[in-house]
Amino acid sequence: MKEKKLDELQINCNNYDDIYINHAVYSRDLIFEPFDNDATIYNDSNRPKPVHEDILITRLRPGQEIELECYCELGRGHVHAKWSPVSTAWYKLQPVIRIKDDIPKELQYEIYKCCPKNVFTFKKGDKTKNINDIEDIGNYKLYANKLRDCT
Repeated sequence: MKEKKLDELQINCNNYDDIYINHAVYSRDLIFEPFDNDATIYNDSNRPKPVHEDILITRLRPGQEIELECYCELGRGHVHAKWSPVSTAWYKLQPVIRIKDDIPKELQYEIYKCCPKNVFTFKKGDKTKNINDIEDIGNYKLYANKLRDCT
């Protein structure tokens, strides 16, 4: 049986706008629909609208559609902190590395050398030691001490 080489096709396209039409849903696409007497209060010039109209909400692919309802609520910081502009919150994941079992010295040295952030060191009691060779380990045990460097 003869081998046949199939033609290869490779398409690189970083701009989805070239492939899909109306695939990106932006905040400017939100439409205000008044309830009850809202139509008398709001006209085209003062209707509720997003502060920034170029916020990407999602990208759709063929066959997908989105149905979205948004509700506006004016809040003050003295009622709840979620409305306060100065109540920023942040977090940083803090890893925990515990070495429970005895690990052979060869594996300890391999873990120590392969860590790009130098998180591990060797410890005996309250003494720490940087190891240059597997023979320098002695009674020292592998210990993770710079966990914040891991994140």
